[in-house]
Amino acid sequence: MNLSSLLSAMPGAIAQGLIWGIMAIGVYITYKVLDVADLTVDGTMATGGVVCVALMVNGVPLWVALLCAVLAGMLAGLLTGVFHTFMGIPAILSGILTQFSLYSINLWIMGFKSNMAINVTRYHLLVSGRNVKKLEAAKEELERLYGIKVLTVQADVCAGGNNEAVVQNVVKQAVDAFGGIQVLINNAQASASGVPLADNTTEQFDLALYSGLYAAFYYMKACYPYLKESHGSVINFASGAGLFGNFGQSAYAAAKEGIRGMSRVAATEWGPDGINVNVVCPLAWTAKLEQFQQNYPEAFKANVKMPPMGHYGNAELEIGRVCVQLASPDFKFMSGETLTLEGGMGQRP
Repeated sequence: MNLSSLLSAMPGAIAQGLIWGIMAIGVYITYKVLDVADLTVDGTMATGGVVCVALMVNGVPLWVALLCAVLAGMLAGLLTGVFHTFMGIPAILSGILTQFSLYSINLWIMGFKSNMAINVTRYHLLVSGRNVKKLEAAKEELERLYGIKVLTVQADVCAGGNNEAVVQNVVKQAVDAFGGIQVLINNAQASASGVPLADNTTEQFDLALYSGLYAAFYYMKACYPYLKESHGSVINFASGAGLFGNFGQSAYAAAKEGIRGMSRVAATEWGPDGINVNVVCPLAWTAKLEQFQQNYPEAFKANVKMPPMGHYGNAELEIGRVCVQLASPDFKFMSGETLTLEGGMGQRP
């Protein structure tokens, strides 16, 4: 091992040493107080950690999560005491029984996953859309689950509307409320999907272009000064409909491919400003996809197939988390790319 490798391994080694050192202190304290080397601490340290993280991920404040973690450890210690005092099990064996029991309990708390990610960077959100009722429902759920502030603004980019003024108002409210803009996600899109190209009307084509392409254009343009200041990120949503020429989706595909082209240009022009711009093409089972299936069954059958992975994407876990990563510093060097999140269906040269 060379010196560089040794130095790069040091932070992990120090972290491991601190964890085991604290655990050893826990065993030592029980030995000095109770004259028993209580091994319960080997499990309770992990229990406190998973309780704290699980609560924080679900929007519980840090100090409450820490208090609950301490209480969880105390309950586990109480269980060891019950084993020893009331059931007559030798003290050291009581600790070992609790320790091994907590392995399963810890996995259960984490939803039977080997680890649980927690992001200490929580962005406040402005959510804009046409439907006020849906906006308010989203605000309630996001604030309840994640402990963030959510501002909702009703807005609609459409043919004949004063669209630049509408978008400027939304952006102004975001800046006034939060002091700036770090991430822009353009996800809105309406269209008459399922209508063949020859049957498309100008109104239907405009619906797709204005709600998708023009909306992304206006928001990117309005947010640019603030994204430049924050060295922020732009994430635009496109679709496999444009990538692969889906039947009955000419207007939708035109809007989405326009967004992809504009995103690549922005990645080139805005790169020197520290702004990265990427595109996501998702396939997730949503209310809109279900509505598409009901309204246009032939187009749905022609276009929507079961991905090789055997399920449609989960909008929050398999699409949303990718967007979170794209907005993080870890992916700052990636820009101008299109990610197809379609469970193996989006393969292309």
